[in-house]
Amino acid sequence: LDRQEEALVYYNRILDEFDDEDMNVKAYCLYQVGKYEESRDVCADILEENPQNYQAENIYNDATLELIKEYEAKLKENPEDNDSKIELAWCKMQNKEYDEAINLIKTVTNPGDKVIRGYNILAHCFAIKENYKLALDFFTRWENHIRTLEDDGTDKRKKQISRLAYTIYRQGCCYIGLKDTKKALELIDKAIETDPEDVSFYVGKANLYYDNKEY
Repeated sequence: LDRQEEALVYYNRILDEFDDEDMNVKAYCLYQVGKYEESRDVCADILEENPQNYQAENIYNDATLELIKEYEAKLKENPEDNDSKIELAWCKMQNKEYDEAINLIKTVTNPGDKVIRGYNILAHCFAIKENYKLALDFFTRWENHIRTLEDDGTDKRKKQISRLAYTIYRQGCCYIGLKDTKKALELIDKAIETDPEDVSFYVGKANLYYDNKEY
């Protein structure tokens, strides 16, 4: 373990010179020393840039399984720990245990500053389960909450605010599921207007036209 910690210090020092493959090494090292949250954060950054990085995906999934054990242990000691409920629900969602994630969030009595994470979890779980009305409700709540946030200069807050266009786009996707193409296009266009740099929104719009045989 000491040698792994020593290696981690080394990797941090030369982080600016890393490419994605080297970032995998950092994520793996963090995992090996038991820093599962940090390992997943590094993997998430890698996967955002390169979704086909399967090594990062595997490390992310392994770290998620370890975190499930940690949060289940915390809840065994304190069943009313709302933070642990939310984080466990997040891990369950990542592990494709959608019903378990939803049920955990339902037991949260006071989400505090993690309310946005709760909306995120419920929106995605209901969308995956094709319950588009409930998914739409929570993507909308997520959007509305983001609009109340002020940029405090932290990376966390900037990332939260940057998800605004995504929440709008996902509302559009819900309307696709609800067979309301007009409303779906309206929201996808709104997402594009909010963040013109996100290529996935244009792809989604093109796919919608294609699926409706509007060539």
